[in-house]
Amino acid sequence: MLKHDGCLLITLRVHSLIGVLVRRIFEVKMKRIRQYLFLLCCIFPSFVLAGKYDSLMTVIKNHRFDTLSLNAYMQLLPLLESNPELYEKTAKDALSLSQYQKNDQFIARFASMLAEKNELWGNLSLAKDYYVQALDVYTKMDSLRLIANVKNSLGRVYEKMSNYEKAITYYLESMKLREKLNDKKGIASSLNSLGLMYYHTENYPMALKYYNQSLALVKEMGNELGMATVYNNLGMLYFKKSMFDSALYYYNQSLKLVEKNSNLQGISIVFLNIANVLSKQHDSINAEKYYLKALKIKESINDKAGLIGIYNSLAVLYQNRKQYAKALDYAKKANAIANELSNSEGQIQSNKILSEIYDNIGNYKDAYFHYTWYIHFRDSIYKIENTRFINQLQEQYQAEKREQQIQLANSKLKENDLKIKQQATYLYGAIIVIVLIASLVVVVFRSNQQKKRANELLSAQNEEITLQKNIIEEKNKDILSSITYAQRIQKAILPSRSYMERYLPQMFVLYRPKDIVSGDFYWFKSFEKTVLFAVVDCTGHGVPGAFMSIVGYNGLNQVVNENTKNNPGLILDLLNETVKNTLHTAEKEIRDGMDIALCSLDLENKVLRFAGANNPLYLIRKKSNGMIEGQDKLVEMNNIILYEIKATPQPIGEYVKQTNFMMTEIALKPNDSIYIFSDGYADQFGGEQGKKLKYKAFKEILLTSYHKPMPEQELILDTFFENWKNGYDQIDDVCVMGVRIS
Repeated sequence: MLKHDGCLLITLRVHSLIGVLVRRIFEVKMKRIRQYLFLLCCIFPSFVLAGKYDSLMTVIKNHRFDTLSLNAYMQLLPLLESNPELYEKTAKDALSLSQYQKNDQFIARFASMLAEKNELWGNLSLAKDYYVQALDVYTKMDSLRLIANVKNSLGRVYEKMSNYEKAITYYLESMKLREKLNDKKGIASSLNSLGLMYYHTENYPMALKYYNQSLALVKEMGNELGMATVYNNLGMLYFKKSMFDSALYYYNQSLKLVEKNSNLQGISIVFLNIANVLSKQHDSINAEKYYLKALKIKESINDKAGLIGIYNSLAVLYQNRKQYAKALDYAKKANAIANELSNSEGQIQSNKILSEIYDNIGNYKDAYFHYTWYIHFRDSIYKIENTRFINQLQEQYQAEKREQQIQLANSKLKENDLKIKQQATYLYGAIIVIVLIASLVVVVFRSNQQKKRANELLSAQNEEITLQKNIIEEKNKDILSSITYAQRIQKAILPSRSYMERYLPQMFVLYRPKDIVSGDFYWFKSFEKTVLFAVVDCTGHGVPGAFMSIVGYNGLNQVVNENTKNNPGLILDLLNETVKNTLHTAEKEIRDGMDIALCSLDLENKVLRFAGANNPLYLIRKKSNGMIEGQDKLVEMNNIILYEIKATPQPIGEYVKQTNFMMTEIALKPNDSIYIFSDGYADQFGGEQGKKLKYKAFKEILLTSYHKPMPEQELILDTFFENWKNGYDQIDDVCVMGVRIS
């Protein structure tokens, strides 16, 4: 009995010890179990997705010859968004299977999905091919709404490829279909796309017009993402015009809407644009934060094309901070992706930035290499030709709409005429059907013979007219092509805006030729601490004026040297002799010439020297800066005064009584604004009564806009001029240059 009790006691103690050990182990493990449960909660959705993936793949394998497999692919592809390579492979398999089943609806859908993803990833050539494939199928199906959507997408792809001619073609074709369908959402999208075309070609008034039309429609429909897109584009427009407060306002409006709708692509775009504004405002720290926010999102959605812009912007930011290693790293990344995707804008910007960075660190060999590529890619895009092509297509589009309206009116008129003729026929037939039936037969026969002869004559005349029309159109095409090429040559000799702003940061040039080529031109030359600039108005406009502008441009370059740089009067005297000698022939003297306003500005001492041939100079100064001695104030408004510095009243070229050109010297003060111009702006007819604008109104515009930044003054002058024309043709070339003294 004792032995049994001892065994029992030992057994109980062992059990007790085991219980304690189990409790200790349990207490230690519970912490880890809670950690494992948390991890399981995180991993569980992945297992769910994996299970859904497996079940859908089973459906695809078991139903390869019916639409169940294609519907399964449609459910499967959204699960693969985070894996671009697997997504692309699966989508291609789906497209191949839909082609095998000859199912047009799914062929178009999978081609469109592949196109959208490749566009996002920056593979624009592939995106274009898939969109074309979808377009062919929708055309075959005669699905107008889907055709319009795909054409708009093709326009967007060509726009990203900088092929603006094809982009505007597809945008307008999409617009026509959407108007036919009364698709307000589609029309709003097309209006926004057309605004972008004018934005890219720097026609900002037209861009603003289309953006506002698009915004009105999306607001009417309550389309928040559409509103966000237009607000962002308005911000870009005001950013281009250096109106940064307005740009930030529209970017923030856009940001509220894309964040509300959790649109990552839209959020990243707005972050990048806000960063660009902050960078321009020299807020480098906050600009860097927004760039990095945008970068993180672009990387998460694999937006390669979007990464180019961010990398370039970061490169510029670090270059300005003199952190050249970082700047070089980001610029190289941007250049690599731009080359991979054949992205023209990205190649232009990255090569330009690389050239500047290498120049800053003294690596002139690589700086020259990238600058050469920058010039190559920049010159491959001709914005003027794109602008002309866009305007031609826009006019053609409006003409087609008018033609449709005329055809509709003619159709109704023919219906009414037919009804009247039928009624008359019934009335006369009832009266004379028995009495004049024989005479009627004779009349009808003779009438038919006359109509036959008349139709034969008319047909021959139409053939002759068509032949002459084709000949004239071909000649016009050849002439237009030659003049357009001359326009490119003329534009090439004009000084670039960036070159002039290097010496005169606060300036603008409003340049609006009447025809393709211009008789007005502006000229600029620098000599260390002195700059010379001029606005020249040659005799005539168009081709004759352009020839004279070449004479004037070459003449100025020929006579200006170190000795004459501070004496505009002497420069004009020498130019006068050069022009007369150039236009003098053995047979006769050509009595053409030019008017000119020429300035020499001493940047160090702030001294302006001016001489003019017929064309004066306007100088606007605050009253608090004191009067200009020896000059009469011409107009006074709101404590600012406009002075007119008179020119010598004779042109450059042959003149009845020649004198030397006088020079005027003026000591400048901060915020003084200088304006030189041709007569094209003030001579324009328009307004409600079709009268000339005249110089009084021109001066008032300059005075009321004086306090604004120079780029905004240019926009105000341009917009006022466009509105003033009010349907009238532009009668002369226009050139206005403004310079503000800092």
